[in-house]
Amino acid sequence: MRALFLLTLVGCEHGQTPFGGDGPGPSDGAMGCLPELLVEGELIDWDSSESAFQGVFGATLTQLGDPNVTVTTAPNGRLSFCATRSDPFVFSVDADSDGHLSGTLTIEPEVVGGSFTPLSLRTIRPIRASKFFGELSLPAFDASAAQVVVLQTGDRSTLTLSGTHDTPQQGDDVGNGMITWSAGATGRYVLFPNVTPASSVMLSGDPLGPRPIPAVAGQLSLVAISFVFE
Repeated sequence: MRALFLLTLVGCEHGQTPFGGDGPGPSDGAMGCLPELLVEGELIDWDSSESAFQGVFGATLTQLGDPNVTVTTAPNGRLSFCATRSDPFVFSVDADSDGHLSGTLTIEPEVVGGSFTPLSLRTIRPIRASKFFGELSLPAFDASAAQVVVLQTGDRSTLTLSGTHDTPQQGDDVGNGMITWSAGATGRYVLFPNVTPASSVMLSGDPLGPRPIPAVAGQLSLVAISFVFE
């Protein structure tokens, strides 16, 4: 599912404010967060593209385990803040004010500082999700189920998810910020639709090992992983 957190995580110094959209680049702004990490990016709508950009304004991102780490998206969906180091990084994503699905964002430590692809995760409104599932000939969008979306920022592997869900879908960038979808689980994005809610489900296929992730009823579980085949 295309809900986009374009996030870059690099070192920053505690107690200082990270740079904003008009400030210096990451190599300079990172020094404002050390020993924590600078998180940068944007949260955008499911169908946003370069030619029809739509940021999600007023969404709140809060780090689990450190409620003092929280940020609200700007009108263009931009984010820039210092995060506490963790393995993995887990954030709550509250986008309800704009009608988009809320949920969680889990980032593997291997993604930090080593990804080939920006962390691009998008959020979707339920009415759009219902139409999107129809376009893919999936069973109807279940608003009471969890929707799990995985971004593979480095190389790609065929992923699997424990528990009950409908046929996985894979998405790839075809230019202009648009994603095309088809059945499969090896794309840059992998959607596991209508996952039966559970305290955690196991994501497998990542060469670095299986990963437990939340599967919360009525929410998106956004996951970013990274690995390189040698």
